Amino acid sequence: MNIRFDTDKLRELLRDFHTLTGMRLVIFDDSFNKLCAWPDEDCEFCTRIKQDSRARRLCGNCDEEACRLCCQTDRLYIYSCHAGLTEAVLPLKMDGINLGYIMLGQNISQESKAEHFDQLVDYAEKFIPDDASRLIEGLSTRSDEEIRAAAKLMETCACYLWVRELISVDDGSIVIRLSRYIDDNLSADLSADALCDQFGISRNRLYRIAGDYFGCGIAAYIRRKRVEKATSLLREGATVAEAAEAVGLYDYNYFSKIYKRETGMLPSRVRRR
Repeated sequence: MNIRFDTDKLRELLRDFHTLTGMRLVIFDDSFNKLCAWPDEDCEFCTRIKQDSRARRLCGNCDEEACRLCCQTDRLYIYSCHAGLTEAVLPLKMDGINLGYIMLGQNISQESKAEHFDQLVDYAEKFIPDDASRLIEGLSTRSDEEIRAAAKLMETCACYLWVRELISVDDGSIVIRLSRYIDDNLSADLSADALCDQFGISRNRLYRIAGDYFGCGIAAYIRRKRVEKATSLLREGATVAEAAEAVGLYDYNYFSKIYKRETGMLPSRVRRR
């Protein structure tokens, strides 16, 4: 898929975020390659720990796993990395398609530092045995509340990327065409065979596109889209039967079962609300 990133303007946005919060943001593409960051270089602790090949591999694995999890859940994910630093990551999506990730990192929670300092030092000494304590003391220390607030602000930055078109996608991409076709034909046959016939692609390619760009299987993606559309219709006053028919799930009981599994609530309850 042809994704275009305006790296100069992205860096300007990240720099403004850092000026306001003092925290570092990094933007990755959908293959976990770093596109830009501000500050550009890692903090001293991360720079030193990544000089060890074992730690560098753990850092990469930790980042990739966090990106995968946030892509699957389609929401902000705050977590502790393998070295004990608190980080947050958010998928950059358009029309449900994953284009990359924005990550807040290299901070240490005041609460974690106060309660687990010795454990943090013991772990870091595996990779930087001569200077672990000093480097941990020098980390940017923030309260959990400050980190959560900055992470929420990062979500706003993600929205800004689309508004100002700092990230854009070629409209001719099969991923974009597939996503829009599904959105426009939720009441139609959207089986794997039907989609493969419509776009002239193999099942393997269809499944690979879904896994790489939708963060889930093609059936799960379609189900999620149908539930989102049904929710919108229910809130506008449609009956459960009307909402079910509009998204191609004509069996009332099956629709209710799918809807509850996806949202935790029966569609009739959503309509009453």
